[in-house]
Amino acid sequence: MRVSEKCHPLAIRADMAGQQPAIASLTNGMEAHGMTLRGRMAVVTGSTSGIGLGIARGLAAADADLVLNGLGDAAQIDAIRAAIGDEFGVRVTYSAADISKTEPPPKARMSNP
Repeated sequence: MRVSEKCHPLAIRADMAGQQPAIASLTNGMEAHGMTLRGRMAVVTGSTSGIGLGIARGLAAADADLVLNGLGDAAQIDAIRAAIGDEFGVRVTYSAADISKTEPPPKARMSNP
């Protein structure tokens, strides 16, 4: 099944069957309108796998710095963080904050080597 949102030039297409998200949709739409996310920070929940990771990669391709958030093995998450940073030349940090909690954590911690 293919999901496609085309309500804005920044639309991202993602394949629910597990194929790579179409990052080009985001970056091409932004370039066409002379837009960039350079200097902006995007917090993407659920970004350690699946569609959330695809959205994070799309935002990184558009020059946004990232805060990844999600569940998973710490070593794998660190590898994902490093790979996105290396591939797109953006700053990528990780926050393990549980966004399902209504109370904020005492002190937010983000890893950034």
